[in-house]
Amino acid sequence: MDLPNTRTAAIEAGSPKYFTGETCINGHQTYRYTITGECASCRAVRNHATRMQARNSISAAKKRKAAELKARVEGAQ
Repeated sequence: MDLPNTRTAAIEAGSPKYFTGETCINGHQTYRYTITGECASCRAVRNHATRMQARNSISAAKKRKAAELKARVEGAQ
C-alpha cells in the first residue's frame, strides 16, 4: 500500500491515512489517520481502554442492581 507521506498530501489526495515514517509521541511507528492526525496504534490502545472501562462500569451496574434486587427479595420475606 502506497500512502502519502504528509497529512497535507493525504488531504489533497483524499486518502484516509498517511505514513510519515516518524514515531508518534508514544513511540509507535505506523500510519496516521488524515482526519485526526492520530497514530493508528494510539487509537487502538485508546479504543481498548474505552471498551474495558465500559465493560467494567456495566459489570458494576449489574452487581449493584443484583444486590438491590436481593435486598428487596429478602426484605419482602
